[in-house]
Amino acid sequence: MFSLTFPYNPTRTPCKFWTTILRSLLSGIALATLTIGLNNYSHATSNQVLYGISSNQNLYKIDIDTGTATFIGDLGFNQNAAVSLATIPANGNLLTFRRPTQFIEINQANANATVLSDTVNFGIDGLSFDSNGTLFGFSSLTDDLAKYDPSTGQKTLIGSIPSITFTGGLTFNSWNELFAIKESSSLIKINTSDSSITSIGDFTPRNTWLGIAFDEHDILYAVRREYTSTGIISELHTVDVANAQTQLIGQISGFVQSDDSIIRLAFASDANQDPTLLLNDLVTQVMMINTQKGISNSLDAKLSSALNALDDTNESNNAGAINALKAFINTVQAQSEKQLTIEEAEALTQSALQLIEILANP
Repeated sequence: MFSLTFPYNPTRTPCKFWTTILRSLLSGIALATLTIGLNNYSHATSNQVLYGISSNQNLYKIDIDTGTATFIGDLGFNQNAAVSLATIPANGNLLTFRRPTQFIEINQANANATVLSDTVNFGIDGLSFDSNGTLFGFSSLTDDLAKYDPSTGQKTLIGSIPSITFTGGLTFNSWNELFAIKESSSLIKINTSDSSITSIGDFTPRNTWLGIAFDEHDILYAVRREYTSTGIISELHTVDVANAQTQLIGQISGFVQSDDSIIRLAFASDANQDPTLLLNDLVTQVMMINTQKGISNSLDAKLSSALNALDDTNESNNAGAINALKAFINTVQAQSEKQLTIEEAEALTQSALQLIEILANP
């Protein structure tokens, strides 16, 4: 695994961040093997969005003020195959475990799913990364807490929790405290060193709670599902972590299939606004388009100019990067219907235009 690590300074625009991403383009590093170490940096610090997976395996964006859900896409899984959701610190994308054996990365812009590893039947029903980028998961198959490497599927056991047979999800707060829903009815805290648990309290009403996630301010959100004579109701709540008391925000609406409900939650950056995700998308496009060496070098030359413009702490140099990206677009357009198809050229152009808009309005 190739790793790029650099310090993040929250007091200024992270120009070194742009530099690192663009350098990855120029050196031809495939996105699948690119891991970006962001010291003390969360992708969900300025434009967080609440995402949810539904029972029918659709991905939604959920309004935390009203509970209104916006359909993003169908994950293409069997019903209830994925009952976990976390945010990958390295790139801001979503992660789930598709039972029985696959760790899956999800692009929250379009719900595209990519298999990271195909392993054994772990029976995972809860996943969450701590602030150090370590992935923790609970298995309802073996009733234990473990650390996982989603890229290889390796499991490192922490300890068994025989008192729990099913969690309604896992989530870390900013203090690296791990919370979980026990048996869909109560809130607990799990010690990540020895897997011991601390009971916080029962939810009211007790059933059925199926997803929790902390936002950037350590406000805990949870989803409740209820079966009624007229169908399934899915509700969004906030939770008091001191006593598990809940406050209803609203009924979740906007499902594209009847009798569907949200079963897992995770906060992540808005895929349409986060430059990290946009840059990763551009990396993906450049690496997936099997361009010939000549056109690749031509594109790289334009990106090199952007790299040089961003390679200091002067925010005004964004203008130079924008100009370089415009030159990149001109090169792409010049190769349209030549070494690039019309569709490839249009996709690269649109990604570069999105980056220009972000850089123009930091």
